[in-house]
Amino acid sequence: MDAGISFWVPGDPAAKGSRTQKHTPSGKVMSWEQNKGVPRWMKAVEAETALWPVVNGTMEPPYRVQLDFYVTRPKKPTFDWPVKGDLDKFVRATLDALQKSGLISDDKHVTDLRASKSWALRDAGAIVSVWSLQKPQ
Repeated sequence: MDAGISFWVPGDPAAKGSRTQKHTPSGKVMSWEQNKGVPRWMKAVEAETALWPVVNGTMEPPYRVQLDFYVTRPKKPTFDWPVKGDLDKFVRATLDALQKSGLISDDKHVTDLRASKSWALRDAGAIVSVWSLQKPQ
């Protein structure tokens, strides 16, 4: 198993999921992310991934991924834990960005996934850790 990499992605994690659809006059269907923060978050993940060169580019599948998200605490939270932003949708946006960056070949090869969502003590962001589970030959 490779040692893997771990890095901090600064910024507010964005939840990828719901899309808005519209029919054009020609009958085509256009869709776009409802959450306007998704492209910004994905670019932040890609930018941080680019700072970690991987031998021969993409890590070999299968993968273990750990994602620890830290979100900004509201002034008057309703609960003692963060509820804004679905954890699974934070994961979806981050895995898609890891794939787009070329660090992993496809998120379908993630066989071990661990994720958490907590209040940020200082800055919002995420700790992203990725390991290749490929056994040495």
